[in-house]
Amino acid sequence: MGVVQRYVAFVLGCGASLRCAASVLDLLATAAGDEAGTPDRSTGRMWLLRLGLAALLRPKTHAPDWVWMVDHSVQIGRCKCLVILGIRLSDLPEDRPLAHHDMEPIALVPMCNATQETVAARLEEAVAATGAPRLILTDYGADLHGGVERFRRKHPETSEGYDVKHKAACLLKRRLEGEARWGAYATQLGQTKFAVQQTELAFLAPPSQRSKARFMNLGALVAWGNRTLAFDLARELPEARGKADELREALIAFVREESLQVPLGERWPGTTEVLESCFGKLKSLEDGQSKSGFTGLVLSLGAMVSSWTTERVTEALDRCRVRDVLAWCRQQLGETLQSQRDRALGSIPSATELG
Repeated sequence: MGVVQRYVAFVLGCGASLRCAASVLDLLATAAGDEAGTPDRSTGRMWLLRLGLAALLRPKTHAPDWVWMVDHSVQIGRCKCLVILGIRLSDLPEDRPLAHHDMEPIALVPMCNATQETVAARLEEAVAATGAPRLILTDYGADLHGGVERFRRKHPETSEGYDVKHKAACLLKRRLEGEARWGAYATQLGQTKFAVQQTELAFLAPPSQRSKARFMNLGALVAWGNRTLAFDLARELPEARGKADELREALIAFVREESLQVPLGERWPGTTEVLESCFGKLKSLEDGQSKSGFTGLVLSLGAMVSSWTTERVTEALDRCRVRDVLAWCRQQLGETLQSQRDRALGSIPSATELG
């Protein structure tokens, strides 16, 4: 169990790849004169999936103060994965931001037909795990927001919150997308990066612009150009004229409106950043595998949001065997894109004969 615990710590805590974690364990065992076998990366991968499935399936406390953070993870292909992470209001930390180990995996549902109706149905299924939540926090995507609205018709005690980072990105997009000056600036950023990256001025190259969710990550671009950031709240936001002032007032009005939902004496989270960071860690762990769509590694999301002591590792591996992981993958994922690719192209003869 100690070997399993160390392997998982290398992968989830240190950001090591599956192959790297196995190699490090082998190196440490050799240095210590330990002749016992060290795990192959495929073995370590299965440990990770078993822990993730165990975390997903373990019983949760039924209580009226749950907060669900809900979002879709998207990869190549038409399939999305609906992820619900939860935390009780009574467990919210007071002196630090939310961390992965604070969260509890509630649901992990690959969906090839994500609509308001199917999202609402999956939310309804998740009620069996925790009871109806006090708050559902989303990015207000059409299928998620519509699904939550349908869910709330049956559960009026549940409120819906709008992730503040996505809201800020929408406010920025509305003001900048059609702005000629911003368009010219973005174009010049790309041209500058291309022009200087192979020259002695490479150290001045601007940061790369994202193709997706670009308005959620403008800070680095603006900081590169101005070396200042002026996007904060209330007293932290400097007064400015024109569109900057409009953005300032819109952000303050949004936070004020969201805060009015919170009953006196309660604290609610206002962002799904902890969930978004789990998606980032998953993509880093998958590396090139994400180009083949969702694989069993999606179960590692369950392992990410847990603290793995030796006792919890033992309990989890006793609860979930290899056959349980394989059954979950068959039922939830079906045939992967890589399997479809191999089946479709594997039998095509080569145009060049060898020998």
